[in-house]
Amino acid sequence: MISVGIVNYMEPLPFEGEKQWRAHQICHIVGELGYKSTYFTSSFDHFKKSFRKKSSLKLIDSTYSIQLCNATSYKKNRTIARIISNICFSISLFLKAIRSKNKVWIVSYPHSYSIIAILLVKILRKNISIIVDVRDSPFTSLKSLKGIAYNFFERILIEIWIYKIDHFIGLGENINLNFPDKKSKLIKSNYTYIPMSLKPIDYNKYQLERSNDLVFLGNLTQSFDTIEMIDNFLAIESKCLLHIIGSGPQLEGLKEKYIKSKKVIFHGFLKQKEYIPILLRCSYGLLPYSSKDYRFKYHITNKYPEYLNAGLTPIVPQWCYEMATFSKQNKVGILYRDYNELKSIFEKISTRKLSSNHEQTKGIFDHHFSYNEVKKRLIELLSRNEYL
Repeated sequence: MISVGIVNYMEPLPFEGEKQWRAHQICHIVGELGYKSTYFTSSFDHFKKSFRKKSSLKLIDSTYSIQLCNATSYKKNRTIARIISNICFSISLFLKAIRSKNKVWIVSYPHSYSIIAILLVKILRKNISIIVDVRDSPFTSLKSLKGIAYNFFERILIEIWIYKIDHFIGLGENINLNFPDKKSKLIKSNYTYIPMSLKPIDYNKYQLERSNDLVFLGNLTQSFDTIEMIDNFLAIESKCLLHIIGSGPQLEGLKEKYIKSKKVIFHGFLKQKEYIPILLRCSYGLLPYSSKDYRFKYHITNKYPEYLNAGLTPIVPQWCYEMATFSKQNKVGILYRDYNELKSIFEKISTRKLSSNHEQTKGIFDHHFSYNEVKKRLIELLSRNEYL
């Protein structure tokens, strides 16, 4: 039996969010295909900022095993402490990987240190294949000296590993455009688009009545123009509500800023089974990615198919090129060029000049983002002779 190792140092474990994120989906499918599948992740929880306990892994019922790689803690995401944690994780990963029998490795990027750790294993053993799962841009949008230094160093790390990778997969048709020209062409020539998927929602289980409300589901960070979104929503007269589901460093500040508003509801962090009923009562899903953060330009984020799965019409900024292009091609979603246009969209939703076709939207999810579609593409990839 072929053994496959899947590496992602930061995704929540299935019991934590009660849904399978990208790397866990790949692990599960690989296990279903008859391969031995092992998931390598950090001992430090990126979202809760606390250490995971090995004993808790027994609570996960899955087709794959989980290995915790030792890492150090950090309080804020954009700090040297996080880079140190990632390096420690990668050293621990290398020590576990060199003793493993995995013939194929699927490593999430942007995490260069993890890729280099597995590349060292390949150099020493010479009989393994490395597949890199490109998630978003490798470069930070920060214009500070720290951001410039980070991007410079990341370019050096990319040079170390990019020419030695056997194959690339990713979350968008044009994700290679996140890289400089020569690197972009290299990835494009050896690339398979494998979409994000989610377990289909059983609508019959809920039987909820739809409203014209809007929802934003996500971690409240600088990656989103949350204030601009809320201010433009509150600037119109409307009976609609805006539901915001998620935690993050901006949550308390936002709750304090909009404490007097009865039209904006902050739910905080909810598990999947808790927030699905809220999604099913709404009609529109917001994706207020910041125009200043180009990491989300060339891929389809997990929020997009999650909205479609719930029958929500996604409202997408045009600077999110991949999701905007998909929306145009499949005639789903509403696009905006700036926040004046977003305000106009809110007004049209309020006066019902715009409508949401829930069944059509769900059908697009079933066609493009279904579990079976992801499984089919992984089968085609792993069945190639070089991976057998």
